[in-house]
Amino acid sequence: VAQHLNQPEIITTLNLVGQFLFGGIYILEFALMFIAHGRSYFKSFRNLFNFFIVVIVIVSWISFFFNINFPDYVALRVFRLAFALRRVRSFMQVLRTALFDIVSVLGVFLFWLYFLSAMALDLFPMSERFKNMGVSMLTLYEIAVGDDWNAIMHEVNLLYGFGGGLFVVAAYFLLTLMTVNLFIWVMLESFENEFVSKALGQSSLTRFRKSWNKVWRLWTQKLRKSMTKKTG
Repeated sequence: VAQHLNQPEIITTLNLVGQFLFGGIYILEFALMFIAHGRSYFKSFRNLFNFFIVVIVIVSWISFFFNINFPDYVALRVFRLAFALRRVRSFMQVLRTALFDIVSVLGVFLFWLYFLSAMALDLFPMSERFKNMGVSMLTLYEIAVGDDWNAIMHEVNLLYGFGGGLFVVAAYFLLTLMTVNLFIWVMLESFENEFVSKALGQSSLTRFRKSWNKVWRLWTQKLRKSMTKKTG
């Protein structure tokens, strides 16, 4: 991406160093995996593709030292990302299942953002960071994402004393820590449900529910019989 017409010599040098560095990493990766797996390494299509890249790297190195024009192999590295699409699809599936909960967390965040912005308008009318609702919400958003929030705290503290700084600290903890923890909890819960359902299978879960309901009915029937005998 950095290559361009009439580029400086340093860009050309860095590009060559990067190609040799990544090429060496690919060769080292192939050597370690071949030592670990032996001939079974070539049974995987992914490994065959990686070996093809290693061959292209070696040929390009030879062509470089002998001043022979050879097509660049850098574009082939992008195709290695295709093997990660399965994991990306699993992650997107988790996002789809957790979409309603994520929207709920976002709603909680927007509620507190609006509520704290309205409070700041009344508490700090002389501050330029809270002069209207839009600027106030923008300032609270900067605090929430940690964008130099301590500088905002010191600025408000100088104008309004300890109470102003305490408000900024409370807003930071409320908007950042609580909302982030809610989001992490939602994502972990969704990942757990996704992987458990895949590991057990929907039929296994259905059989477990039926078996548990059957055991529960038998146990409650025995309990009723024993209670009627005691009362009788």
